[in-house]
Amino acid sequence: MNNISNQQSDIVNAFIKNEQLLSKLYSNYALQPANDKDFWNHISHDETVHASWVCEFYAKMEQGLAHFDENRFKIEALNAFSDYINVQIARTESEEISLIQSLSISMDLESSMLERGLFEVFESDDIELRNLLDKLRTSTETHFAQVKIRWDNERNRARIVQ
Repeated sequence: MNNISNQQSDIVNAFIKNEQLLSKLYSNYALQPANDKDFWNHISHDETVHASWVCEFYAKMEQGLAHFDENRFKIEALNAFSDYINVQIARTESEEISLIQSLSISMDLESSMLERGLFEVFESDDIELRNLLDKLRTSTETHFAQVKIRWDNERNRARIVQ
């Protein structure tokens, strides 16, 4: 039995798409000559795992075992985020992106997800959604911290002053 509204389906699919796009972007960063292939492949893999978590949540929604208030998320913001990631993917396919550029864009993307409160948990949220959002928030915080450390090190190495 499918208890999912079209709006809920669109929102969950936008989350999945964004995680997949982030994975693609980070995978493309791994292919850039100046970048650290292992670092970006690791983060790309994590984003693929995030997409699978959201897919699992979606499957539970289809079974009626999980739910969320569709007004909690703004589809327009999720779509704008996708558009920005697609622009960055296109850049990686048409020009060489330096390590500091890749790290800066990644930091902006990861911090944007945290700052917009995408992963905030509300008391009224379904337990499955709370668990999913908590895992996504924690992993995103870890990515941000990892990227920030690399960004700081790269700036210090290049003697870039704020």
